Amino acid sequence: MRVSEEEVFFTVQGEGIYAGVPTVFVRLQGCNLRPGCNWCDTLHAQDPDGGKKISISEVVTSVTRQTPTCRWVCITGGEPLRQEQELHTLVKELKSLGYCIEIETNGTIPPPSWYPQVDCWCADVKCPSSGIYDRTSTMWFHTRPQDQLKFVVADETDLEFVRNVLRTETKILPTILISPAFIDQEVSKDWMQRCVEFVKKYNLRFSLQIHKTVWDPNQKGV
Repeated sequence: MRVSEEEVFFTVQGEGIYAGVPTVFVRLQGCNLRPGCNWCDTLHAQDPDGGKKISISEVVTSVTRQTPTCRWVCITGGEPLRQEQELHTLVKELKSLGYCIEIETNGTIPPPSWYPQVDCWCADVKCPSSGIYDRTSTMWFHTRPQDQLKFVVADETDLEFVRNVLRTETKILPTILISPAFIDQEVSKDWMQRCVEFVKKYNLRFSLQIHKTVWDPNQKGV
């Protein structure tokens, strides 16, 4: 499978319901959205011919070498589901070793038939500011309560988009996350506070990308 260069690493989860939890990340190479979402912060992982091709056993070895105590592994990208067959094998190998698995997806590829084998999926629902908001697979809205739907919002148009989703999709099962967009590597306090008020009104979850506040927003391996 193709993995982004030097991006099997140990850090803390930077966003979502497991924010702050020590996690080993595996960043797979290649994305089906090219040139991609306006908010992509991993442009180096978009090229399907980039990174390096290594065996699944090598990926597993790299994960187990990171730390003997961490039990969470987050597989991200790029877009992991581009390599669905290899991804499924990797998940089975890691689960057999006792790891809990989270997979981050851009939400444009429908859930695979084996998705219940993963402890948590986090699907990114593309808002208008993303530039590709009409490509999300609504099948992600009907997965499980332990899964996540992340809306990266940059303005009031995006919040109205979320409202419309809430009106039309009356049985959304996953946890819904509102994540204020970083614009020019920053996010204003006013906008964060506006998002918090929106979350309170609709009983959602606020998610700030803490890795972008701890490290440089474009830094690899964190």
